[in-house]
Amino acid sequence: MTLPFIPINSSVQLQQNDNDVLDFVKKHATFDFTFLQVKSSITILDTPHNWLVNLSNGIIKKLQQKKSFVIIDFSMEGFGTSVPAIKHLYYTLECNNIPPSQLIYFTSNFKDADNISAYCKQHNKQPIRYHTVSRFEKVTPVSCDSEWDGWKKHAYTPETIFVALSRVNRPWRSKMQWKLQSTLGDYGWISHNNAEDTYGLGDVAKNTQEEIEFSTWAKTNLPLLVDTTDFDDVMTRVDPGNIFERSVFHIANESAVDNDNNTSKFITEKSFKSMMFWQPVIIWGQQGINQFLHTLGYKTYEDWFDLSFDNIEDNQTRFEAALSSIHSTVNSLCKMNTQDKIKWKNKNAELLDFNRNKLITYKYEHSPLMDFIKDLNCDNST
Repeated sequence: MTLPFIPINSSVQLQQNDNDVLDFVKKHATFDFTFLQVKSSITILDTPHNWLVNLSNGIIKKLQQKKSFVIIDFSMEGFGTSVPAIKHLYYTLECNNIPPSQLIYFTSNFKDADNISAYCKQHNKQPIRYHTVSRFEKVTPVSCDSEWDGWKKHAYTPETIFVALSRVNRPWRSKMQWKLQSTLGDYGWISHNNAEDTYGLGDVAKNTQEEIEFSTWAKTNLPLLVDTTDFDDVMTRVDPGNIFERSVFHIANESAVDNDNNTSKFITEKSFKSMMFWQPVIIWGQQGINQFLHTLGYKTYEDWFDLSFDNIEDNQTRFEAALSSIHSTVNSLCKMNTQDKIKWKNKNAELLDFNRNKLITYKYEHSPLMDFIKDLNCDNST
C-alpha cells in the first residue's frame, strides 16, 4: 500500500515513499509493518502532534494488538534533543494507545540510543524500538557511481589545492566559506549560494562588526560557483574528471556544527564523498566529528592535517583552530611543486585505499541494520 503525503503541520509530512531503507526492509522483514518517511525542516516540533492521525483505523488496531509495527523513518536527519522528535513519538503512541514496542524509529543521529534511554528514565517510559541507520554512508557511492570501472587513483593532475563546497546555506558553513574565500580564495575552489538575510551569520557571529563584514563580502562575492549552479540539488552526482580528482584535499562543511548538549552526532555524504577519489578530507562540523570516523570503522587523516581542533568544545574556538589548521596546510602546499603536491596527497596510500574500499563495499546487509531486522523477525516468528 502506498500512502499519499500526510500533513502533520506546516513543516512535517509523512509518506510511505520508496527509498533504500524501505526497499531493504521489504526485502528482509517477515513481520507486518507500515513505513512512514518523515519529510521535515529543522523548525518542526514546537507543538506536540499525533503523527499517525491519518492512518486507517484498521492499521491502528493492528498496532494496538501488537500484530504490526509502524516504522517512522527519520534517517536523513540527525537532530538532537533541541528538536524533540522522541517526545513527539511518545505523544503519538499515547494518542493512539499503541504500545511502545510496536514503534520502530530509524534515525541518523548516532546519539539517539542515549537520548531515548535518558527520556525513558526521566519520564518512566518503556523504550521504543530504534536503530541508527548510516544512511549517508550508504548513498554516497551511489551518487558517485561506484560501479563505474573507470575511476583511476592518479588520473588527474591537481589544478588547485583544495575544494570546499556549500549547497544549503547554514550560518557556520557561511562563515567558513567567507573566511576561506577572503584569505585563501586564490588556492581553492569554493562554492556558496547567495546569502540572503536569513542565511547570514546569525548567532555564530562574534560581534556586530563581523556580521557587517560578512554582509559586505556576501553582496560583493556571491554566488560562488564551482561544479553546479543548482544549489537545490543537495545530492549532486559526481562524474569522472570531477573537482575532487582535480584538487589536493577536501574541506567538508558538514550540516551540523552544534553538538546540541552532546545529544547529536550526525555525519553526511559531505564527509564521505572525497573518499571515493582517494582524497584526504578535513571536516568542519560537530565536536569530535573527524575522530568519529574511527567509530564507523574508517581511518582518520592525521597524516595530512593537524586535527587537534576536533575535540574543542566551544564552537567559536574550534572554528578558529580548524581555520588555522587549514591555513597551515595550504601554506605548506603552496611551497610545493606539482609532483610534491601529488606525493603529499598520496602519502598514505594504504589509508586512502582502506577508506575507499570500506565505503564502496558498505551495504545494509552487512551492517547492524541487518542484525536489527533479523532480531525483529525472530521475535515475531510465532
